[in-house]
Amino acid sequence: MKTTLRLVVLLVAMVIPCGVSSQQHHGRAARLANMGDPMAGVERPSVPQRKVDMVKLSAQADELSRLAQSIPPDVEQVSRGMLPKDTAEKLKRIEKLSKQLRSGLNP
Repeated sequence: MKTTLRLVVLLVAMVIPCGVSSQQHHGRAARLANMGDPMAGVERPSVPQRKVDMVKLSAQADELSRLAQSIPPDVEQVSRGMLPKDTAEKLKRIEKLSKQLRSGLNP
């Protein structure tokens, strides 16, 4: 991609009108060839920033904490041969909440 861009820039520099002096031509070509950002002079559309809903994130974090604290007693019951019905649902909910929090905190 960079090679193609450089080639296009060089071709454009070579097609500059003949009325431009040789020194001006070489200065412009050098500036165009050495540009770090080919889109430097182009106005870019702004990317809308996502708004973080802190109230929602806080509620999700609280629910995640509450659910996580309820898992150790469930695991203890499993060691005694009993599996609480809702343990699998709790773990799925924990997974879902953690993904939502991660995406909400990393825009």
